[in-house]
Amino acid sequence: MNTLIGKSNNKGLNWARSKKVILFTEIAGQARNDGHNRHIHSRYSDESQNLLQVKETFRTSSGNRMNRKSAIFLLLLCLFFGNVQATVRYVKSGATGTGASWANASGNLQAMINASASGDEVWVAAGTYKPAYTAIGWTPTSHPTTDGVRDNAFVMKPGVKIYGGFPTGASDVNNNTLSSRNWVANQTILSGDIGTAGTATDNIYHVVIAAGNLGTALLDGFTITGGYGNTSSSITVNGRSIARNYGAGITVHGTMTFSNLTVKANIASSGYGSGIHLNGNSSEGSTFTNIVIAGNTGAQDGGGIYVRAMTHTMSNVTVADNKAGYGGGICIRGGALHLRNSIVWGNTGSGDNLSVSGGTLSHSYNLIQGESVTTGLTTIVSNANPLFINAASGDYRLQASSPAIDYGNNASTAIATDLEGKPRIQGCKIDLGAYESSVAIVP
Repeated sequence: MNTLIGKSNNKGLNWARSKKVILFTEIAGQARNDGHNRHIHSRYSDESQNLLQVKETFRTSSGNRMNRKSAIFLLLLCLFFGNVQATVRYVKSGATGTGASWANASGNLQAMINASASGDEVWVAAGTYKPAYTAIGWTPTSHPTTDGVRDNAFVMKPGVKIYGGFPTGASDVNNNTLSSRNWVANQTILSGDIGTAGTATDNIYHVVIAAGNLGTALLDGFTITGGYGNTSSSITVNGRSIARNYGAGITVHGTMTFSNLTVKANIASSGYGSGIHLNGNSSEGSTFTNIVIAGNTGAQDGGGIYVRAMTHTMSNVTVADNKAGYGGGICIRGGALHLRNSIVWGNTGSGDNLSVSGGTLSHSYNLIQGESVTTGLTTIVSNANPLFINAASGDYRLQASSPAIDYGNNASTAIATDLEGKPRIQGCKIDLGAYESSVAIVP
């Protein structure tokens, strides 16, 4: 966003946030001899309502020079630190543009992530995307652009929000808001299948890497598939050591937010956390909401999820039909996982759905196959079959008679929609798992 601050004689300073020139606010002072009646003439964006207070400060000033100076100082702080409009970059499969608009979209997702600053957004249209650049040595200020083959990955950047689910024919007229996306109808796939199609052994080690404290960074509205981790050596990404056989789908070593994702068909043939691997340094931890983690396979621990360190939170996730040596669904060997309003079912391996040793797993209204039903503040509310519509075909929505319907804790999460974009809550309570049923249980 560009910002103009000026007096009535039109002298001013302009700051260009992007190519778009947007007049944010103009201060024009018309002072009488007694210094009364200073005015602010402004146009406000939706994000800048806090400037109303500054406006009132000027209007009510009675010649108090210090008050006027304080108001100007407050305004400058708001302009520089509180009201900078995000730059949006646009990505379409096969496109060759700069990413400045849908009409001029880029086809290189990682290049658009790299070009973004904290607070920026990347909007991605339906299609299949494969990383083109190596993750080795990546930092927020240094972005390798060489082909690392199996070390390629989509590397997340601090404060950058990435949204999938826009239609392939997205236009600057009809698809200029986040509400115009539908990640179910417009599947946006991040794929590790860079080699021979359908052959896993030549796929990339990690599809998504989140390394470091990435603050408000977000990945939302994607399917993540085709990672293959099969060697114990490591690479360095943003100063963090990332083992090639941990987290074939998503590997996290730090802090980030993930929502509305399907993580499926990733393999760690000699490693851990085939679907998702969670690690971090002191006081770091990531958040996951509305996630299906299904059909991931590992030889060691944690077919669906492997927690190695720090505290992470998962709300309304479905962990199903994953396989591993230990903890086919979830394996915790350090740190902690807070699991809320979730379903863990149909996973195989020693311990089947859960294997916890050396870390902690706290429950809040979960359905866990093979576990004892408990009561109290930390609860497993059911161990009954959740009755998915068709798990064999990857449909983990709930049948009308599912015991997971209306069985969650509304206070555990504040989620507006489910993985299909349907409103939460349909009945009197939130449903368990990634999907909200439209069939409400009448008490």
